[in-house]
Amino acid sequence: MKTYLLLVIIAIIEFSCGQTQINNKKTISKNEKNPILLKQFYPNGILKATIEANADSVQNGMTVWYDSTGKKSTEEFFLNGKRNGILTAFYENGKTHYEEEYLNDKMVKSKWYDVDGSILSLNPLDIMKIGKMMVVISNGKRDYFIKGKVDTINIYAAGLPPYNYVVSVNNATIRSVDKFKYKIVQIKNPKSIKILLQTRLYSNDTVTNISLDSTEIMVKDISRL
Repeated sequence: MKTYLLLVIIAIIEFSCGQTQINNKKTISKNEKNPILLKQFYPNGILKATIEANADSVQNGMTVWYDSTGKKSTEEFFLNGKRNGILTAFYENGKTHYEEEYLNDKMVKSKWYDVDGSILSLNPLDIMKIGKMMVVISNGKRDYFIKGKVDTINIYAAGLPPYNYVVSVNNATIRSVDKFKYKIVQIKNPKSIKILLQTRLYSNDTVTNISLDSTEIMVKDISRL
């Protein structure tokens, strides 16, 4: 009687956020470059991850992660154990949540999307493609602030996604209430309110604010008009 040896491959895969041990997996011969396909499962048997690896069980190729319902949540590419290429994360509806581009485990680009597909943030930004700031007061009903009134404004700048915005004001306080929308509260009955638009630029996990545009809007006492 022949005796068969069951080979169990245990791989510890190190990610940038820490170490994850891959359990409950099997191997499938794939090709000479990536001869191993590692699989991880949730306790209920649903597939959790598929990981392409080389003969030394080092990540090499595509790794795909799934949530507990079986929907794909993330896919990323590795070269000899390091992230290289595009990492893509998905919303539950299957649309892209964000994309990150890596070179030897270092993120060099990123792009985040809203559920409707619109871009929320870009890194890096092309400053030359960002247009002039436009401020809309009270849904476009007027082009001035009213003395003592808490106002709602919308701020736009072509080519500048909302999560890259940094807005500040002089002679008032400002609070974000929605994408592109803010509330303005006046301080000490100003004659005008200056609105300043900046952008966030990211480099090595640090944030640099670069001033782009500003506009000054008059405050009128309508009781005297």
